[in-house]
Amino acid sequence: MPIHDWTKVTPEVYHPFHVIWLGTLAGAVNRVLPAGYYAMPEMPSFGYIPVVLTLSRSDRNRHDSTRQNSGGGVSLATRPPKVQYTSSFSPARRSALQRSLVVRSAGNDQVVAVVEVVSPSNKADKKQFQTFVNKAVDFILRGIHFFVIDLFPPTRRDPQGIHYAIWSELFDTCDFSLPPSKPLTLASYVAGDDDRAFVNNIAVGDPFPEMPLFLDPETYVDVPIEESYVDALKNYPSHWIEVLSAPSTGEAP
Repeated sequence: MPIHDWTKVTPEVYHPFHVIWLGTLAGAVNRVLPAGYYAMPEMPSFGYIPVVLTLSRSDRNRHDSTRQNSGGGVSLATRPPKVQYTSSFSPARRSALQRSLVVRSAGNDQVVAVVEVVSPSNKADKKQFQTFVNKAVDFILRGIHFFVIDLFPPTRRDPQGIHYAIWSELFDTCDFSLPPSKPLTLASYVAGDDDRAFVNNIAVGDPFPEMPLFLDPETYVDVPIEESYVDALKNYPSHWIEVLSAPSTGEAP
């Protein structure tokens, strides 16, 4: 399904879809995860308010190797992710700012990855945007793989997009340049001895591309983004779907 222009509606109208989508995304991800992993939408106890999708590995169901493909796990050595842009740095290249961040415990069941769908409030002002970026960086520094879906165009706070903002906070340099014709972002970050980023930039009207969600630094599953997006729209008011599907006639609200 083509990606809609979510700037056509107000943040208050987008928010219910955001909540619905996280629920359908959790269900879709659970269907492709190997045994011993599960995904749940939740409000993390790390001091942050937004609801995110967390991917956990239960101590009670661990198996020896996630490289055994028991439900969708794919080894990077076998099939690298199909993305437009990749980047890799060692922790020694991290900026001095990020070396001061604190690593905290995630609880009894190990959190291995977090998926976050950007909302307009994340870019509403400088403080909220920096809080979002700091949160993403904090997850990565704590060894938690991070996946972000940003269906909103850049603002003056992220003129090169959300990936540039996150990557430049982690490291002293970022050679990424946002394609003007593809202003929306899907980015998957691998936390480990060598931090890596896998990025696809997209535009309104594009289909969702395949994207990896990492379980460990060498193993990932393909995120069922389009499947969950379509399912979420089935539970969204038809009136707003008509608004989103109508041809653009002027400036977005």
